[in-house]
Amino acid sequence: MADSIAATLGIGSGIDTKALVSQLVSAQFDFKTQQLTAKADKLTAQISGIAQLKSGLISFSNALAALSATGSLATSPTSSDTGALTVSALSGAKLGSLTSEIEVRQLATSQMLTSAAYASASQPVGKGTLTITLGTATYSGNTQSGFVPKAGATPVTVTIGDGDNSLAGLARAINAANAGVTATVVADADGATLSIRGATGAEQAFRIDVAEDGGAPGLNAFAFNPGNGAMTLARASQDSILVRDGVTVRRPGNSISDLIPGVKIDLNRAEIGHVVTIGATRPTAAVSQAVNDFVAAYNELRSILKSEGDPKTGTLGGDPGVRAMAQQLSTLTSTRLVQGAAGAPTTLAEIGVKTNRDGTLGVDTARLDAVLASNPDAVEAMFNPQQGSDNPLISITSAAGKTPAGTYAVSNLLIALPAIATGAARPAAFATPLTLDAGNNRFSLSVDGGAAVELTLPEGSYADGNSLAAALTAAAQADPATAGRATFAWVNDRLVATSARKGATSAIALNALDGTLDDALGLTGATMSAGRNASGTIAGKPVFAVGDLIYASVTSPASGLVIRATGDIVSANITIDLGLTGALASLAKRLTAKDDGLTASEQRYNRLQAEIAKDQEKIDADAEKLRDRLTLQFASMDARVSAYKATQSFLEQQVKMWSADR
Repeated sequence: MADSIAATLGIGSGIDTKALVSQLVSAQFDFKTQQLTAKADKLTAQISGIAQLKSGLISFSNALAALSATGSLATSPTSSDTGALTVSALSGAKLGSLTSEIEVRQLATSQMLTSAAYASASQPVGKGTLTITLGTATYSGNTQSGFVPKAGATPVTVTIGDGDNSLAGLARAINAANAGVTATVVADADGATLSIRGATGAEQAFRIDVAEDGGAPGLNAFAFNPGNGAMTLARASQDSILVRDGVTVRRPGNSISDLIPGVKIDLNRAEIGHVVTIGATRPTAAVSQAVNDFVAAYNELRSILKSEGDPKTGTLGGDPGVRAMAQQLSTLTSTRLVQGAAGAPTTLAEIGVKTNRDGTLGVDTARLDAVLASNPDAVEAMFNPQQGSDNPLISITSAAGKTPAGTYAVSNLLIALPAIATGAARPAAFATPLTLDAGNNRFSLSVDGGAAVELTLPEGSYADGNSLAAALTAAAQADPATAGRATFAWVNDRLVATSARKGATSAIALNALDGTLDDALGLTGATMSAGRNASGTIAGKPVFAVGDLIYASVTSPASGLVIRATGDIVSANITIDLGLTGALASLAKRLTAKDDGLTASEQRYNRLQAEIAKDQEKIDADAEKLRDRLTLQFASMDARVSAYKATQSFLEQQVKMWSADR
């Protein structure tokens, strides 16, 4: 309405009242708008300055972390013959000086079997089940002459039905079962052959027991065990054998991480009598350069900080977040970076990084060189976050960046255990094959306090305890109430049932419903071992556990520390050294955390900017209201002036007429 009125303004009066209204509105509000615009521009500059400082701080921290991650600042192991074996440092390793001699006498290999050739990968192979058991085998020519199941390993039963009744389907079913072996179909001009390969190591051999479907025979062609060598042994499984400094050791693989502390060894070639020397190369030049690069980057960041925070010319003069950043950066040279031994340097200042009068940093090259020569491990540790324990049973899963640097005591640690039911020894249980039929093939299983479930095993003849344990595992897996919750094994002439759950709520009970069979398998006199929760303390506070993971209490100084333990521990120490990388990351985290440091300043400026936007909206609304009011007022005036002019014109005409009549 006001716009349509404004379009006719001035017609009656002849005055440019539209322009006059705009001038009056501008006179009232332009100064306020200019003030708000100036404030908004300043806030925009301040927000930009904060963003620049945050980006610079994070880049400063990340650059050092990236350099440390390359391993170029850590002592690296060396091999005198990389053709025989190569070496590399494990993450977080403290190598220091290193010297050792290794002779590689044997490489680890995996058992490999091949089938007879088939016309094609789609040719039917028969139906039934294959039971794959891992363990240690003895060989006679191309067959197994003996087999001992691996302790704790669960036999896996693979069912071959209509959908898998082909060479390709058989391979697919074996791979899907995750039995610890890999099946591959190899095809050439002569046909297709199935190859089955296990993992490396003497204990990773495997046997394959077959139960054919009488209506679709043929699966026996893939059996491989001491009584049936239908498949051909292409390669036997064996451990690697090494001699380290005169001591012979065996390992299941060719990649070894537990022979020399902190060093991963990859075996490439075995050669009896050939000795490889393991040494170490210190990154002295790289660490020295890293110190100088750190100082240069620090000074560049401080220059930006000084410029932005200048009380007179800086956009962030007097900002509390900037003051906090300047103060915390100034403490870096005196911050303890490592838990060093007595007399060893633990701060940047102690290795020659000095603070100049203007707040910039410099490097005392002579002092740095001297410390690198006398105590290289301490200097190296400052640039490489490290964590470890003095007890080999402990492995640290999580800590760096989450737990403050320090040494934390572990006391009276008991690991979580599952419930185990162990039958009485029955060395003669399988002196003759055990026959199960409809009268004695049912077992009762209760897991973790749940209701007892009846398991029915396939009828037939069981030659040994391993085949019976495999059948029990398969039956438990097939029932939804017990699937994945229990495993069975025949160990030292005893049937052992183990709950998959660990902790005090773990429980398991197994009985044969046929009393004679129950006694024959030793289940009548089974020994029950209750489940146990993990317990103990880290840094003086009780731990809590989830599965195999043990967590330090959130109320303890070691909060954020997560470990695994492979056995009970009376006492141990865990040391966390964050180094300069950790110190910078911690500083950046504090200054950019929500409601703190630079982020608090950024939030304040954003809030003020939002308030200015609201104020400007109010000014715009008030200006529009004034414009409408003035427009209406001038329109009214213009109408009156127009009316006055019309009256004037009428009167003038009347006067002329009167004058003419005279």
